[in-house]
Amino acid sequence: MVALAMAIGTVICIVLGVIARRAAWLREPLLAVASVAITIPSLALFAIFIPVVGIGNTPAIIALVIYSLMPILRNTITGLDGVDPAIVEAAKGVGLSGFQRLRIVELPLRVARHPHRSAHLGVAQHRHRSHRRARRG
Repeated sequence: MVALAMAIGTVICIVLGVIARRAAWLREPLLAVASVAITIPSLALFAIFIPVVGIGNTPAIIALVIYSLMPILRNTITGLDGVDPAIVEAAKGVGLSGFQRLRIVELPLRVARHPHRSAHLGVAQHRHRSHRRARRG
């Protein structure tokens, strides 16, 4: 369940991070919404989602995706901003399209230059595990 939520959150945030990188005016609103979402208590999220989607794994997966948005989105935007503009210009000069530059140059360099920022996945999983242990105990 955690792996599924992290995969969904990662896909959503990489797409939103790329959009925020291309349209700078979206950066602050996206980060603001993600910041507010992470402050909502988990019981309140369950109270909102259980009547809508029912009892089961679905409300938990939705809550985990919401909690994963802020760290993944922030680190995606920061990582993409850290890619050297000269390298991006060189990729343009070689004739790569925008999607090719993103796939071949920017995303791999984001991971290579900022591997510690990819730790957000572990942080989000740790948060879920500690929350789950607290509920059992």
